[in-house]
Amino acid sequence: MRLLTVALLGCLLAAACGGGEDSSADVAGVYVLDGEQLARDFLRARLERMDGAERAGLTAQDRRALLVEARATAALSDVRLDLMADGSFVVRYRYDGDEGRRRGTWKRSGGALHLRTTHSASGALAQPTEVQARYADGAVSFLAGEEIPHPFTLRRR
Repeated sequence: MRLLTVALLGCLLAAACGGGEDSSADVAGVYVLDGEQLARDFLRARLERMDGAERAGLTAQDRRALLVEARATAALSDVRLDLMADGSFVVRYRYDGDEGRRRGTWKRSGGALHLRTTHSASGALAQPTEVQARYADGAVSFLAGEEIPHPFTLRRR
């Protein structure tokens, strides 16, 4: 779970490729974690990681336990992403007992947001991290991948 926390936050905290002319003022704003969607995505990801036999062997009690775990994870999580019109961002997070603040730059390219994290709460990162997210209908969606163990969505506040 700790690895999941670190990977999720590292991803979330990663920010955009630049800023400037490709940044979209209409995307700028405050985005917060959609806890209900996080619980659904967390549960779906857990089930997808199981092989068919393991999934088929889950009892109703096992499924309820997974749902309780997913909801508890979501309830203890908090993420706020501020995308500024100048192409900079700040993200504050709390997840699985870990919390922090990161900042960097972002750029929009069509339906994609490119985020590049350059600073943590303690200063400049030696190696900036980058991640791409989808933007649509007032939501920023981070997909599972190398940096992100399961998807999560931030909704415009």
